[in-house]
Amino acid sequence: MPTVALSAFRGLIALAYTFGGAVHVANLAGYGPPHPTDKKRVFTALDVGYLGLDIAVVIGMMTGATWGFVAFFVAAGSQIALYVGFTEYFASSTDQRRQIRGLVRFHLATTALMASLLALT
Repeated sequence: MPTVALSAFRGLIALAYTFGGAVHVANLAGYGPPHPTDKKRVFTALDVGYLGLDIAVVIGMMTGATWGFVAFFVAAGSQIALYVGFTEYFASSTDQRRQIRGLVRFHLATTALMASLLALT
């Protein structure tokens, strides 16, 4: 049963990270939210880096490769650290802070569930 649950959860993670990758592509194409000029390079670098990680997570989850799980934990863990440690850098409004809190909860929940499912297999 844990193997079936892990397989299903891998598919959900791949879907979520496909959406995340699409957001990064939209940001890079200029369709994302505007960023202050002094932060533009940082946000562009983060979009490029996380797009690469998102692609690795999607392919890794779909194939079940070990490196896909590593990419998942690196992506989720680093985003938790960035959003918790530097909330004010990423959020200048109440709505943005609420969105970031939601992303942190998403990453905490998915890493906990993934770790639990991996421990059971």
